[in-house]
Amino acid sequence: MTQFWGGSITTYVNKNPSFRVYELDAEYLVPVNFSTYIWNITDPSEGWHMNYNFLEEYNLPDMSLSSIDNLAARVLSDPDFALKLLNNSHSRGYMADYKEKSPSINKATYCEMTQSTGFDVLKCEGKEMNIA
Repeated sequence: MTQFWGGSITTYVNKNPSFRVYELDAEYLVPVNFSTYIWNITDPSEGWHMNYNFLEEYNLPDMSLSSIDNLAARVLSDPDFALKLLNNSHSRGYMADYKEKSPSINKATYCEMTQSTGFDVLKCEGKEMNIA
C-alpha cells in the first residue's frame, strides 16, 4: 500500500505533494518510525508542514509486523479509521465526499495493506482476475 512509500512532489489527482522522513534503528537499519510532510495545494501559504507522525497518528507502540497486522485489522473493522489511513496515504488530498464511501472500502484497503501483488489483492477482495 502506498501508505509506506516515500511520497511524491507530483500532485497527481486528489493528492498533495509530500515527502517522508524515516527514522532507522542505528544497529539494524530498519525503520522504527516516520513523519510525513505535505504541501497543501489548496492553501500554499502553509508551506511544507508535518502532516503526521506514523506511531503517534495510529497509536502504535512500534513498527513491528504484529503492530502493522493490528493496524490492518483495525482498518477492516473501523470505517472512520480506514478513511483516516486513506487520507493520510493520499497526503490529505481526497475529496470530502469520500467519507460516505468509507464503509465499502474497508476490505479493499485491508487487502492492499496485507497483500503484495495485484492478483492477491483481488483474491482477498473476493474478485477474480480473468487473463484469458
